[in-house]
Amino acid sequence: LAAQYGAQLAFFPKGQPESYCYALSDAWLAGLPVVAPDWGAIGERVRNHGGGSLYDPDASAEAVARIIAGQIGRADGAPAAVKAAAMRLTPVATMVDTMNKLYADVAAAQTPADVEALRLSASNNLDGRFFRRELLRLQGDLSATVDQRDNALKELRTLADNFDRRGLWIDHLQQSFDELQAANEGMRKSIDEMRMEQDKLQARTVEFERLQTENLALRRNREATMNRLDASLRWLPATLQTRILSSIKKMLFGGQSND
Repeated sequence: LAAQYGAQLAFFPKGQPESYCYALSDAWLAGLPVVAPDWGAIGERVRNHGGGSLYDPDASAEAVARIIAGQIGRADGAPAAVKAAAMRLTPVATMVDTMNKLYADVAAAQTPADVEALRLSASNNLDGRFFRRELLRLQGDLSATVDQRDNALKELRTLADNFDRRGLWIDHLQQSFDELQAANEGMRKSIDEMRMEQDKLQARTVEFERLQTENLALRRNREATMNRLDASLRWLPATLQTRILSSIKKMLFGGQSND
């Protein structure tokens, strides 16, 4: 895979000190020179076997970049050094056998645990600075997580408040809609009643116009009748004409005048 992807070296970024690092062995077995931090087992193995370059764990990114560029630009001696480092690797089977023998020797000795020796061994082999940094990092991560949780809770409360306010606003809108709908229904009924009254008024107007037409016709007939009576009674004396016309008016028109 390293050859297929055209890898030229294996870069080990600064992390934490390794106790052995099988990845370093894999890189050498793949024929890759390494650029690794000078601490832990990685630094010890590269110094003892070659096969790469080391950099100060506290070095800047620019310094590490220069080391990587120099490693890539090295002469053909690098593959030989990597091959030599790979040849010096202890086989995995040998390491397993050695570890099993160590466990067997410890178990056979039946030696009580030396707590002070364990404490000194832990103090010598564990990087307290790393664990302090790790604890600080974990504390920072925990604080960030707590802040994220608090912010999420605030956002949830804000969303809940907005939801409640929107619910109240929706209820208010629904109430206003219901009131408008009721008012619209009342207006519709009023319009229907007004239309009915308008129809009645229109009918009365038609009836009034018909009565006016009939009244006009009656007045014209009355005037024509009175004119004919006047013409037919002119040969009588004036006093007699007046009495006869008065009697006829009472009979025909109930005492109404020609007006």
